[in-house]
Amino acid sequence: MNEIFKSNVTCPHCKNKFFVNLIRSVNVNAAPDLKKKILSGRFFNHTCPICGENLNIQHPLLYMDYQKKIIISYCQADSFNNEVNALNQFSKDFTRRIVLSDEDLMEKIRIFDENLDDRVIELAKMGVIGNNQDFIKAQNIDGIFWANLIDRGPSIVFFSGQTACGSCSVPNEFINDLKQKFSDKIAAAENTFLIDFNWACSDDSKDQKLNKISYSAIYLLDDPVFVSAYESLQAKQKKDFFHEDINEAAGIVDSFLMILGKKMRLLA
Repeated sequence: MNEIFKSNVTCPHCKNKFFVNLIRSVNVNAAPDLKKKILSGRFFNHTCPICGENLNIQHPLLYMDYQKKIIISYCQADSFNNEVNALNQFSKDFTRRIVLSDEDLMEKIRIFDENLDDRVIELAKMGVIGNNQDFIKAQNIDGIFWANLIDRGPSIVFFSGQTACGSCSVPNEFINDLKQKFSDKIAAAENTFLIDFNWACSDDSKDQKLNKISYSAIYLLDDPVFVSAYESLQAKQKKDFFHEDINEAAGIVDSFLMILGKKMRLLA
């Protein structure tokens, strides 16, 4: 059952005050249309009834997929401990996660829809960043995202500001090698709710981690897009990836199955 509450908001454009219905929890098995709305980037959007401006109203959300046994809590950092307590009420049979932005929420949903382990994906991001710092610094990369590109398969996509400027393939051999090399870390995080880039960088020193990943990165070295913008990504803006238009039969959705990520602290 979906939990809905009313909130009084003020339009920042016309200063009109009005009530909106905010959905606090979503059971996507009972309401698949709401899942599509989340992945479209429009879930938190509301329209001012006076001036017609589009407002993005962020609020906590509990995402529940009982079929896949996935619970994701989107919250602000200051309510993190409360969300930990709430997630502990769910069975350990569920994959339980906390995310701190709507982009993180969309990324987790996409990862789990592909039956992937988000812990391994975060380790893959770290490996790609750590072994290609010259490229990242030269291109002013400040965002890195997992994507399932229709013509290349699983990939890491790089952003500078709002523009995609390159990608590299992430073959199964690389993923499997990470699973093996970091099996202890992955197992230890079985009950860790916040799995992100900072989690991937924690525990071992940076040098220890990069040494452990360096062999795995050999699978990525022959990918030419590290040094030139990937042809089908050129001129694509971040918003094109973030907001999947579920009403279009053709376009970016048919070209890319995008896992959305977040701005993250790159390895220095």
